[in-house]
Amino acid sequence: MRTIYRFSVILLLCIIITSNVQNAEITNKHTLLGFDDIKIYIAKYESSNGKFKIHRNTNGSVDCGIYQINSSNFRIKYIDSIITSYGIPKDMQSRINAVIHNDVLCEDIAREFYYREGLDKWCVYHKVLKHIDGFYITSKGIKHTNRKDDYVTIRNYK
Repeated sequence: MRTIYRFSVILLLCIIITSNVQNAEITNKHTLLGFDDIKIYIAKYESSNGKFKIHRNTNGSVDCGIYQINSSNFRIKYIDSIITSYGIPKDMQSRINAVIHNDVLCEDIAREFYYREGLDKWCVYHKVLKHIDGFYITSKGIKHTNRKDDYVTIRNYK
């Protein structure tokens, strides 16, 4: 019973965050940082703004594109559907090439990844935090860049 309740709460938070993030406001009147607020820093630290669009990892996966999306994430259903919507075949090499050469596709994937998985899923997120002030999405919830307290609640306004 607890598992179902926890899952319901997590699902509700995910729906609130992903569907209303543009209108979201934190209870103490700070705005939740959207992907557009942080994307330049992710690109800067992940790929030097596109200079290095491919990195082969020791585990065989590939970080690709301006936001260095790991190829192992292409199997996640929501990322798979984004790539498929661009007409990219299911084979891994085609997908890697598409993300490397199509910055719009890479940004669409990175945007959805941020809203669903959080900033802390990028290995450079500590560097990004030096440039932003406000609340951001993490894999555990909403967190503020300048606070040591735990995650805060979010209230949505239409």
